[in-house]
Amino acid sequence: MKKILILTFYYEPDLCAGSFRMTPLVKTLRECASSKIEIDVITTMPNRYATFRKMLLIKQQKQKKGLKIIRIPIPEHQGKMFDQAKAFSVFAYKTIKRIRGEQYDLVMASSSRLMTAVLACLIAWKKKSRFYLDVRDIFVENIEKVIPLNLFAILKPIFTFLERYVYKRANHINLISPGFKKYFLRFKHKKITFHTHGIDKTFINLALQNYIRKSFGRPFKIIYAGNIGAGQGLENILPKLAKDLTNTARFEIIGDGGRRKRLQDQILLKRLTNVKVCPPISRERLLQKYKRADILFLHLNNLPAFKTLLPSKLFEYAATGKPIWAGLCGFSKKFAQKQIKNCAVFESGNKEDALNALFNLKKSSCMRTSFIKKYNLQKIYKQIAHEMLKLIS
Repeated sequence: MKKILILTFYYEPDLCAGSFRMTPLVKTLRECASSKIEIDVITTMPNRYATFRKMLLIKQQKQKKGLKIIRIPIPEHQGKMFDQAKAFSVFAYKTIKRIRGEQYDLVMASSSRLMTAVLACLIAWKKKSRFYLDVRDIFVENIEKVIPLNLFAILKPIFTFLERYVYKRANHINLISPGFKKYFLRFKHKKITFHTHGIDKTFINLALQNYIRKSFGRPFKIIYAGNIGAGQGLENILPKLAKDLTNTARFEIIGDGGRRKRLQDQILLKRLTNVKVCPPISRERLLQKYKRADILFLHLNNLPAFKTLLPSKLFEYAATGKPIWAGLCGFSKKFAQKQIKNCAVFESGNKEDALNALFNLKKSSCMRTSFIKKYNLQKIYKQIAHEMLKLIS
């Protein structure tokens, strides 16, 4: 009997890309391995958004045979850097305590945070286990934009050393965005794959069963659903667009994050009456919102660190068949223009370009059958699961 440890800071029912990726991946891994393996998943109690926490009866949920979900309570945080560092320190300390005396054949981590990868790497080294790393973000590039420059100057050599150590020790690295390829060439790793984000069963069913060819309403109903943080920069673009589209469009922003207050302050300052900001909601309710939307809005901040990203929201939006209005840069911009039909892409942060893109959108939903088939997550997760199992076969 083989034993696998999976570390992920977010897991169902948290609402975020990490949770949406890891929860079905664990399920697929169990299906591919059948009864040959035991899996321990160490994660946190739901904590992604202060406005959406299902603390529930998670501790009392019945464990499935061959799968143990270990949930570690962490201090509440609002997404600020110090709070996150404190929360992760608690997670790391309690994780090490929980696995004392356990032995694993494989340690796997899905990481947008470098320190989750570092923790998994150290455990793999200590347990003499194989190590599979799923990389969802380039931490060293991104951290520069969210901490003071003088502090970054001190921390960068430390993070760079840890990054090189982790990537060198990994037996297999998967990069979630092909845009990361150039950055990773420096590590000269022999086993790198590119299994991207994709479309899960929920959204495939939506595309197949609930597709309605629908023309735009008036005013347009535009929905953004996701994080409201520095990476999205909504406060820099959306209020300007809403002001110019006062009589043309109604915006509904669904989400939370570190820049939510800034966005709301801008809405008040401009006295906008066509923008509503709502807290995060369950995926079931979100599906209903998507069905009623005319346009789905997406925006990435135009910063060097975000030019290699491929946001998971693009895949979710594409599956709905709805027109997509997206401010993107770098790799994600090229990807959307080439791969997604009826996706009007504009330069991030550029209001005039955004307005031109909006009025060039085809005014109806469409089927994106080939895209859905190509990026079916079930197929992607099976590939990852087989790679993991191969390391311990």
